[in-house]
Amino acid sequence: MENSELNQLIELLDNPIALKQKIEFLKSSTNLSEETEGIIIIYDSFNGDIEKIKNYLKESKTKTVKPLKNKNRFSTYLKYAAVFALILATGTFLYNRQENVITLSHQFEEPGLINYMSTTTTSNWEDIMFDFKTKNYFKADQQIEKALIENPKNDTLIYFSGVVKFKLNNLKAAKTQFQKIQNLITSNYKDKSIYYLGLIGYKRRDFKTSNTLFKSLVNSIDLDIKNASFEHVNEIQPKLK
Repeated sequence: MENSELNQLIELLDNPIALKQKIEFLKSSTNLSEETEGIIIIYDSFNGDIEKIKNYLKESKTKTVKPLKNKNRFSTYLKYAAVFALILATGTFLYNRQENVITLSHQFEEPGLINYMSTTTTSNWEDIMFDFKTKNYFKADQQIEKALIENPKNDTLIYFSGVVKFKLNNLKAAKTQFQKIQNLITSNYKDKSIYYLGLIGYKRRDFKTSNTLFKSLVNSIDLDIKNASFEHVNEIQPKLK
């Protein structure tokens, strides 16, 4: 398993719903690597219980534990638990920071598109929005990426690409998409994109940048963004002292 995929799985340990979706997606894939199968077995052995998985991975760094299920099968993949846990321990993927996830109160939640009359038929917006609204972010992300191949400058696609990546905790990719919106002069998603950039800054504990971005939105014509940003500025202030 490539480090990028390990990174994503590690990040999703704090997002059980998204992790479950990712595991289900991997199960439907063919020609999985031995490492990927190992992680799936670990997940299934604990019935998706995140706390038990975390504890098991920590223990795997220092000792071999008794298999929970089929001994021969499970022990075959025990080494991958140790590798997984080692990466968690290094801090390379910010796992220690995620143990104490910080969130802002009264955050704006993107509701998704209500109608699809102004969108192109090639983008399959109804399917994308169904997956988005049912929180199947992995599938929504896949569909949006395919649509972007044909419509790379569509600001709606770019914006929602950023939102689903944010939901999947892929903050680097989400930031890239939201920054693209800032270069589109006529986009209606500018304020929302700035807002999400502020959330990303906050999650990364860059409170100064986050505060500056939210302050720039306190006069936004989008009332939801305006109100949420005003609340965030007040909440961040004590962290700047």
